[in-house]
Amino acid sequence: MNTGSIGRSMNRMITELRKPDQMKAIKRSCKKYIFRNKLNNYNMKIINKKSKCLIILIFIFAQQVFGQINLVPNPSFEQYDTCPYNGGQIQYALSWINPATYSTPDYFNACGIGGHNVPNTVFGQQIARTGTAYAGIVTYTNNPNWPPQNNAREYIEVLLNDTLEFGKKYCVSFFVNKADSVQYVSNDIGAYFSAVPDTISSPQGYYVFPYIPQISNPINNLLTNDTGWTEISGIYVATGGEKYMIIGNFNDFASTSATFVGGPSWAYYGFYYIDDVSVIECGTTDNSEIITKNKLNVFPNPAKNELIIDMESPNKYSFNIFDLLGSKMESFSFDNSSNKIDLTNVSDGTYIFTITDHKENKIKTDKLIIIK
Repeated sequence: MNTGSIGRSMNRMITELRKPDQMKAIKRSCKKYIFRNKLNNYNMKIINKKSKCLIILIFIFAQQVFGQINLVPNPSFEQYDTCPYNGGQIQYALSWINPATYSTPDYFNACGIGGHNVPNTVFGQQIARTGTAYAGIVTYTNNPNWPPQNNAREYIEVLLNDTLEFGKKYCVSFFVNKADSVQYVSNDIGAYFSAVPDTISSPQGYYVFPYIPQISNPINNLLTNDTGWTEISGIYVATGGEKYMIIGNFNDFASTSATFVGGPSWAYYGFYYIDDVSVIECGTTDNSEIITKNKLNVFPNPAKNELIIDMESPNKYSFNIFDLLGSKMESFSFDNSSNKIDLTNVSDGTYIFTITDHKENKIKTDKLIIIK
């Protein structure tokens, strides 16, 4: 937790402690504490007992305030080893990396020079939501002079402070702000969790991560705000073992929703600043909805014309197949009494599949290879 978060939490704690009902509760607890200890230790002075009592109660209250631990290190990009002076320097923000070779996700900081200062960026002015730093990525490109560039995307990746546990719910949140001087706004941005660090490489940087993000911005959550910050949030039920998070747009050009809003001719893309990223444990799933790993098996893989899903659950699920650009190819419904997936209409190739329950929770995401 960074110093800004600690300061805000301390202020919350002090504000709560000043409330009359909180002070009354503390005094009542202190009286009980003093009375009990009078019987056990006559040599301790009452004033010392009062001090000890208050310290203990405040410590307990502080534990409640700090109980929700953010698993994202350097969540507001305040910690850095070098001040940014050019594009593509997200690695200067401690713990954050660029997973897509040849792309250039940006880092902005008050200590930065040129167009990578806060609040004065190459795209205009924008203050940070927290502190004096944030990241920035391209989420959409529409270059009329070079269409192959239209799948150019930028991503940022972080190793979480702890591994996500199977069946637990995690409240995921980050804030975005549209850069001023760009031609497009886009609603497509999300977060993807994985057990291993993901990297992609394209000599020209024109590549979309072939994954389905577990957290996505709702289509009706318009990301047009270029003064304040808009929250992207959701609840993710972990499949267990996830340690890495990637933020970006996982849709290709054809699948991305974007609107032209005008701007300089060189800024033929959508660009968003990112700040205050958090992943906080917030409960567990209903046991009836949990499918343990040893009860779920998808085989054979590679497959030919048929796929079998072996799982011990009476509920209905969906099996979805996507190409590597994120476009849905096929969708099937199944349960444990009808668990064969017909692949006769799916061509040879490498795909991504997801299994979701009736609440659209993702149970499993993996690669599928089909060889006819």
